Amino acid sequence: MRHVAISALCVLFLACNKKEEQAGVQVLVNYTASFKKGCFVVQVLDAANQELDRHELTELENKESPLKFAVLRREGWPEKVQFIVTAREQKCDGAQVDNGTEELDLSGTGVQTQKTLTLVTPDADGDGFVPTANGGTDCNDGSNAARPDRTDEACDGLDNNCNGQLDEGLSPRTEFFVDGDKDGVGAGAPVLACAAPPTLVATGGDCDDTNPDRAPNKQEQCNEVDDDCDGATDEGFNKEWYGDGDSDTFGAQSKLRLSCADQVAGHVRVIGNNFDCDDGDAEVKPGAVEKCNNRDDNCVGGADETFLTGAQPKGGSCLNDTCGGIYVCDTSNDTQTACNAQPPTLYYPDVDDDEQGASDGVAQKVCANDPIPTDKVANALDCDDADNGTKSMGMEVCDAIDNNCNGQLDEGLTCGGVLGRLGRVYDSATGGDGHDWRTVAVHPTAGYPLWVAGLGGKLVRKAAAATAFENHSFGETPPTSTHCGDWDWYAAWVRPSDGHVFLGGEGGRVAEHTGTACINSEDAPGGGNVTSMVGFEVNGVTTLYLANTDARLSTWVPGSPPVQQRDAGGAYYAIHAVDPNLLLVAGTVGGGAGTQSIVEYANGVLGTDVAHTLGSTVSGGVNALWMGSSNLAYAVGDGGALWRWNGTQGWNLQPAAPGTAVSFSSVVTPPGLDVIYVVDKGSPGRLRRKTQFGWARAPVITPADQADPPNVDKPLYDIAMTSVGEFWMVGDDGRVYHYPQ
Repeated sequence: MRHVAISALCVLFLACNKKEEQAGVQVLVNYTASFKKGCFVVQVLDAANQELDRHELTELENKESPLKFAVLRREGWPEKVQFIVTAREQKCDGAQVDNGTEELDLSGTGVQTQKTLTLVTPDADGDGFVPTANGGTDCNDGSNAARPDRTDEACDGLDNNCNGQLDEGLSPRTEFFVDGDKDGVGAGAPVLACAAPPTLVATGGDCDDTNPDRAPNKQEQCNEVDDDCDGATDEGFNKEWYGDGDSDTFGAQSKLRLSCADQVAGHVRVIGNNFDCDDGDAEVKPGAVEKCNNRDDNCVGGADETFLTGAQPKGGSCLNDTCGGIYVCDTSNDTQTACNAQPPTLYYPDVDDDEQGASDGVAQKVCANDPIPTDKVANALDCDDADNGTKSMGMEVCDAIDNNCNGQLDEGLTCGGVLGRLGRVYDSATGGDGHDWRTVAVHPTAGYPLWVAGLGGKLVRKAAAATAFENHSFGETPPTSTHCGDWDWYAAWVRPSDGHVFLGGEGGRVAEHTGTACINSEDAPGGGNVTSMVGFEVNGVTTLYLANTDARLSTWVPGSPPVQQRDAGGAYYAIHAVDPNLLLVAGTVGGGAGTQSIVEYANGVLGTDVAHTLGSTVSGGVNALWMGSSNLAYAVGDGGALWRWNGTQGWNLQPAAPGTAVSFSSVVTPPGLDVIYVVDKGSPGRLRRKTQFGWARAPVITPADQADPPNVDKPLYDIAMTSVGEFWMVGDDGRVYHYPQ
């Protein structure tokens, strides 16, 4: 067996045969580079495992892996051999660390293909011993202080002699620390020793080894320092101060300041969770009384929490009259909620379209954002919603009506009369009981002369406004010579050219009175009472048209007897026209409901009537009519019936007047106006007025003194007027009323 140095190995193998044609194989052996103190045993074996050659290689300190071998075939060797390398610890007979085998083919000539073997031979601590895990005897390859050839044991926490024990025979190892501030407590990484090293201490954990006042055994002070080294600073001390910006003694949680001072300016202590939720308002703080104001006054439970329940909970549904809303904080009283719905706006009927609602109208309640009702306004200023000439702050005119709704009549106006009022006329000629007036006629433009006629031949005349009544009545005491006889007069017409009155009445009797004498007395055909007449002057000829209770239509040219033009059957009670080409005649065609009749005589054809249609009828007859123009007329009758005509052959029944349905006796329209004045023969009678918008306020009767009745106290039978500022009414028991009086 030969021991050779690595440096001579290749020479040895290559020098054994100088023949360049000698067959051989190069082998590279890789190993762990730290293996410097061991031995490599190299063998060449034949197929029968007979050793052909052997080399032991040491002195590895200056060599590097891999080792290079050239195996050359010797004389007598077989062509194929086994190449074996074995690594051993310390010596060539030491513990086997690793080995490798490679079959080499030595046939042919020259060096053949290179072969490689790799052995694992660690010796990390360089003590010459390989770890036991790799077949060696080193119990700790991380330290050369622990190896199997040692017999002593050191106090280092290692198994120095690899006997399986640590520090046997020595005192236990203890941690010792450097104590830089000499306070008996060290810091830093511990030092393990079996006996206390000089300047080290056995207690560690000093959090500041430069300050002897800081150590685990020190008393904690409130000084912004961790005195006792427990990781906390100033524990056990209340350092919390909270900013109190509104000086209400309660601090805001967001304004925390930590301080060991006995008092921090502008800051306060906070007990429990009593933080100020609004440090900009001194009224908001814990313990304050919660108000309903949409803020959290007491800093508990949010804003207005005490008002979220109860009979009027904030946010709950509510009604203000008929308008819905929700309960909100009452801005006028922060101790309660209030319904935020606006009260409904009251809209009143504005029938006459004068932008003022009826003061006595039924209001319609309209809530905000609801549509405004049509024909209604948000005020009740109009004292007469059927008259657009009457309203609050309206213009006062002479008509015995409160036009401006201030409770006064015609104030500030003279109105032409002595008193400027509608009142009873007291005159000896108009009489009292026994003077039952049935008709009144005025000059159509001047108003005078005025004639009043009635039952029993009663007849008076007023020539001018400033004159007294003249008596032309039958049966007076002393008797008058200018009467027209003992006839009941029902109709009268004043001729514009001379102021003569033409009378019609009982049994068809007609007469003309000049103001000084009664002339041209005649009898109309048929014997029925003349109940109505209308006259015209054409080319100096006066023609009157007479309506009789036996439904006869007659014409009368004074100075000649009346001539019958038509006998219709039934009864006529009214006739009127604006010109002779269109006469409207009204009455009845029988008794009971549906018997009202209105006909026309047109274009001078008096022998044939054309029946008009009444949209609705009532019991009784038509008692009077008035034609205001060629396309406007009104008719009135029993039971308070009123019809309107617009120029066609149809009439529309109008809404009944408020109050008792008495029988209307006369109707008239002021010139140029679509307004009617109606009187009735109730007991007592009344004056009514209707506009195109409805039944309006009528002129008010104003007593002359306390003895004067405040209202009409007898039935009324006729009314005549030249304008709303000049009209007359007559009735039973000498009742004559005038405006202005």
